[in-house]
Amino acid sequence: MIKFNLYAGRIKEISLGLLLALASISYCCKKEKTVNNYQKDFDLIFDKIKEKSIQKVDWTSIFKKTKDSISTFKSIHDKYRAIEYTLHQLGDEHSFFLYPEDERIFFKMDATKIPEVCHYLIDEKIAYLKIEGFGGNKNLNDIYASRIRKTLKVLDKQVNISGWVIDLRDNFGGKTGTFSIGLAPLYRDSILGFSMNSKKEFMQHILRNNTYQYGDIKLVNHLITSKDTLTNIDTPIAILVNQDTGSQAEFVTLILGRQENTRIFGTNTSGLTTDIEVFNFASGAMFGFSTANWYDPDKNRIKGAIIPDTDTGDDNPIEKAIKWIYTYEKNETP
Repeated sequence: MIKFNLYAGRIKEISLGLLLALASISYCCKKEKTVNNYQKDFDLIFDKIKEKSIQKVDWTSIFKKTKDSISTFKSIHDKYRAIEYTLHQLGDEHSFFLYPEDERIFFKMDATKIPEVCHYLIDEKIAYLKIEGFGGNKNLNDIYASRIRKTLKVLDKQVNISGWVIDLRDNFGGKTGTFSIGLAPLYRDSILGFSMNSKKEFMQHILRNNTYQYGDIKLVNHLITSKDTLTNIDTPIAILVNQDTGSQAEFVTLILGRQENTRIFGTNTSGLTTDIEVFNFASGAMFGFSTANWYDPDKNRIKGAIIPDTDTGDDNPIEKAIKWIYTYEKNETP
């Protein structure tokens, strides 16, 4: 098994090429696979899903139902349908299967336009920045993280900022560490939280300037070389969320939201609070499923949607966030 990059929601990307090749060396000598080989492929993949998934399900029943629905594996499409049906039975809202012809931009790891970081000053006093969801490859994500960091520094040059507004609405997630590395100067603690995998093993999440460590995996953004600090670090932070705030964007919301000077505004988030692994086929097909649950720095399980501190319903949360920032500033002023 070859491990490439850690993503999110959070997502870990894995190549299936070597995994399947090890099951039968003879595969590489054949231009086309036999019916039996397609079934062997699925059996191997099913075992991998069973091993890694955190869902508590009846695996024997799922395997039987899947095999009953596809009695004969005649093509690669039958194998794909079997995987898709297996994932469907898990009850895992974070899981997915994409066929080679699927054009969902988020998963085009090597051909995705890097978002710009929309930013401006509200009333010349409050720094606003909008962070979009992004799922490109590591090089593209490093560029995006560096853009977020540069935006923070530009806004921080303004004298006496009253507060920050971090807009994560409609942010569906992205690669592990991208948003956090970009926003690192706003964090008060380097230990962000934990994940627990199917083997009940805790993996600690640590953030230090341009480095994000997840268990034994260390992600370093070499485009960020200086250890940045902010002049306006003690000002309040308002985070904006909605029902389409998901995955890695929820993790950022959870961790920043724990800080004393931070408040969350908006509506309940999507509740995709797990790590997932993504498996890629040479054909371009891919699938993913949840492989670890999230825990806060105190090792309390994080489950379901994030409930904002201030539920704004259908109203624009920016207005209430601004009001809170000015009230916070007034109460904190000696």
